[in-house]
Amino acid sequence: MTVTWERLLEDTKSDKPNDDPYILFNGNEPSALALTWELNPGLPKEYQILVGNSDTVIKKAEKYLKSPLPLPLYMKIGTNKWELLGVFGNPQRIDDPSVYKVNADKRLLNDPKARVSFAIHLTKIS
Repeated sequence: MTVTWERLLEDTKSDKPNDDPYILFNGNEPSALALTWELNPGLPKEYQILVGNSDTVIKKAEKYLKSPLPLPLYMKIGTNKWELLGVFGNPQRIDDPSVYKVNADKRLLNDPKARVSFAIHLTKIS
């Protein structure tokens, strides 16, 4: 199913993010994942979110890991077009670059500034 950004926020009861919307929140609770192929080339096959190196991105990832609820995961497939890939949960932090290096290298090809601090492995629930 494809939805607009506005519909995604409405359907997931997410607050409109000020920046870096890859993990959306409703107040302090994670409510959805909104990702792009360029920054997360291991999805959907390897179920890895690559966490960048900005303070905001790292804080959101760490907050999500403390409240590991199953979340809907949407991928951007075009301008204002988001596709629901399913519900994912059981997030596990991966600090070993050898596990996510291939995907991190693909990410850097798309954006030379897109460094990776760590990865989060997810399990598809439905």
